[in-house]
Amino acid sequence: MKTTTLLFTFLACAFFSNAQVNTLPTSGKVGIGTTNPHEALEVRGNMAVDSSMVVRDTLIVEDDARIMHDMRVEGATEMQDVIIYGTTWMKGLQDVNASDFGILVAKEDGTVMRTTPGGLFPVPNQPVGFCDLQGNTYSTNPYWVSQPQKLYTACPDVFVGVGTEIPRVKLDVLGTTYSQRIALSADPLTMGGARLSIQGYAPQDATNLINVSNTSSDLFQLSNQGLLNLNGRIVINSNDQEPLVISNSTEKILQLNDDGTLRTRAIKVNVFQWPDYVFEPSYNLADLQQVEEYIQENGHLPNVPSAEQLSEEGLDLYEMNKILMEKVEELTLYIIEQNKKIEKLEEKLQ
Repeated sequence: MKTTTLLFTFLACAFFSNAQVNTLPTSGKVGIGTTNPHEALEVRGNMAVDSSMVVRDTLIVEDDARIMHDMRVEGATEMQDVIIYGTTWMKGLQDVNASDFGILVAKEDGTVMRTTPGGLFPVPNQPVGFCDLQGNTYSTNPYWVSQPQKLYTACPDVFVGVGTEIPRVKLDVLGTTYSQRIALSADPLTMGGARLSIQGYAPQDATNLINVSNTSSDLFQLSNQGLLNLNGRIVINSNDQEPLVISNSTEKILQLNDDGTLRTRAIKVNVFQWPDYVFEPSYNLADLQQVEEYIQENGHLPNVPSAEQLSEEGLDLYEMNKILMEKVEELTLYIIEQNKKIEKLEEKLQ
């Protein structure tokens, strides 16, 4: 009897306070502010909850929602516009329409801002207001800032990974990248028409500007001092008559023609030993008869490589000049010896 009296009192108050109540006992739906409720309880207008409200299943907000105190949502939540004045714990949060996705950011006063589809907006330097289920704030997490034609992160310690979940540096790309121009430690606005600009350090710094290596050794190095180190071969294929030309500001220094001719003004070879030892008293100068017998047997001078050997191994400029000088000095000694014999014969004839 007491329960029936309370229900009648509620319906009567609702009727005389301009609230339209439709109990519809056959459908089990109640409408406040509407005669055609679509849910078990549908309120068209403001509804105040002075105490706690527990949602056991899904909470759907299709219009503005104002929360003055704490709210805990552990199920799926769909929201259009949300203003939060207290602490908010959210385990699941999704937009009403997936194609209308935006980014939610909390301001210092706790207000949640949401972007337009596909757009971003500048966020406060210290965004606060979002917490996990344990109450830990998200304010230290990375966030992105946008300006016209710019997108960047304002967090200095953020590592961005593309193709990897464990970025090792500021930008770590695991895969192929493409760029029309690259500036390394250089001002990209002063590159001119260069495609690659590398800015060095102080001239005395021996740090490498470029280092190319395989899994076992360095292949190519260019130091900050201009030292080029190549561990390998250089292969030049060219249709030009001068595939390799080195010049200064006024003339060519070295030129390699397509027929293998190397042209330059002078070549200096480091000398380790020169055949002045021929003139030492201890030098064993062969007898001319021995030289003649060696030539008849081998077809070339002693200590001189044969034509066959030079054809196979090539000619060493330093070694060949050393051998030639040795033979010139030996020939000089032979001439001196022959001259002494001639002088003795002339003395006998007088």
